Parts: sequence; structure tokens; C-alpha cells
Amino acid sequence: MERKTKKKNYDKNNEKDLELTKEIDEAILDITKDMEAFRFYMAGEKIYAYTWSRFADVIIEESKIIILNNYKYNQQISYILCY
Repeated sequence: MERKTKKKNYDKNNEKDLELTKEIDEAILDITKDMEAFRFYMAGEKIYAYTWSRFADVIIEESKIIILNNYKYNQQISYILCY
């Protein structure tokens, strides 16, 4: 099932967003290499570690502060999360 996204004109990504995008892209490449080499255990461990240690503990917690303090960003992130 292909997901259709609505296009909105939001501000360009800020420096933190670009840093996070680069970080996840690197993680995806690393995990993909493990999967292509049939190291599924390692790939699973890396997915788990990133999801809990980085995404849940750091990124989401930092985002809560931004969302609560920035109305314009709040609208943008609410749109993304509620899609």
C-alpha cells in the first residue's frame, strides 16, 4: 500500500533536523549492510539500540520541549504525527 502524503510549505529543515536526518541515514546504511550479509541478529540489535537509546530517550524527549514552546513548529509536527 503506497502512502500518499499531502504537501505543505514548511520552513526548510533547521540544522538539528539535518543532523538527525544524517544520523538516521547512516544507521539505515549500517543496518542494511548487516542484513545483506545475513547478520540479522546484529541488524536487530542495532535497530533496537537506536530505537530505545537514541530515538525514544533523546530525540522524542528533546522534541517535546520544542513542540510545547514553538507554536509554528507545533502545527508542523502535529500534522506529521497525526497523518
